[in-house]
Amino acid sequence: MKSVGARIIKLFQFLIFLLTLTVAQLALAQVQQSTPAKIDTATPAKTPTAAAPKADTEFKLDKTILVDEDKEQINSLFKDMIVVQRRAITRENKILADTSFNFDYSDYPRTMYALGLGAGYALSESIEIHGVLHPVYVSNEKPIAQSVRSLQLLDETQAELLAAKPVLGFESHLIWVLAYGKDAWGPFDLVRSDTFMKFLLGAIKYDGGKTGLKFGAMFGKTLFFSRHFNVRLSVGLSSVERYINDQKQSSIVGNLEPALFWYF
Repeated sequence: MKSVGARIIKLFQFLIFLLTLTVAQLALAQVQQSTPAKIDTATPAKTPTAAAPKADTEFKLDKTILVDEDKEQINSLFKDMIVVQRRAITRENKILADTSFNFDYSDYPRTMYALGLGAGYALSESIEIHGVLHPVYVSNEKPIAQSVRSLQLLDETQAELLAAKPVLGFESHLIWVLAYGKDAWGPFDLVRSDTFMKFLLGAIKYDGGKTGLKFGAMFGKTLFFSRHFNVRLSVGLSSVERYINDQKQSSIVGNLEPALFWYF
């Protein structure tokens, strides 16, 4: 009991101490507020300076500066002025080499994905000619051909949808550069580019000695990452002669062609 009473007494003493300290601080603050500030008469009074302009009016344009005569003069001086983007590379009279992969999208019973190896020549800054060899085709049967093979005809023979397999191809390309400029590459980088049209004419050799004609047009874009390493992407349509059950047929095919190419 004595220890508990001693603790209670000490607690009351601590509270009284805190209360005394708080009252002293309040009294000192009141005295400081009531004391007049001292004026230093030895220091000369400073000349008041103009207040800094507000942030919202600091950069306002004074449109009254330009009078009508000046405005007419500026319009006549700059009305025919345009900004021309610098070309990424000088291509005239340069030799080109490229490697590409062509994806076809059609109802043909086989895929006709083709690896391309090409070379070309730039006749001018806007015209290029290319020759492209397709030595390898990725040609697999599509599910539609397998589904037809599982059917039987009325005479109890097996239905078939036989599509000739491409083995070799060659194309000639005419590329017409329409425009060039810059594109954003991520949040901080820019890459120079051009936009082009591509016209193609070629032939495809199928197994069994069959051949077919191919022609079309594509639209694409070139990204110039360096003087010797560039990326070109083309999309378009083409007409292709192909063989189904030994019958030649011509159909419209969608094409997607990414490529890497170099100027020399």
